[in-house]
Amino acid sequence: MNIADLSQSVEEFFILQTTSNTQTAVMRLAPGDSTSSRMERHPHSDQTVLLIEGELEAELADEIQKIAPGTSLIVPAGRPHRFVNRSGK
Repeated sequence: MNIADLSQSVEEFFILQTTSNTQTAVMRLAPGDSTSSRMERHPHSDQTVLLIEGELEAELADEIQKIAPGTSLIVPAGRPHRFVNRSGK
């Protein structure tokens, strides 16, 4: 069993778990910050996003969607993506 504790996350980006197909991490984005300056891909691993607080703009390939607290989404392996905090929080 592979159990991770979110309370151990003290950095802006903290990897909790990694398997051959998935990676779980905690990320904090200050207002105006993004996960990267351009779209990125993870060729072999799906990424699951769960927004705890604030608001994010999710860019997945050619789709852009705002997500709110309590929202989750899965970025399939190899799909270009980026997340931006355009809110004031």
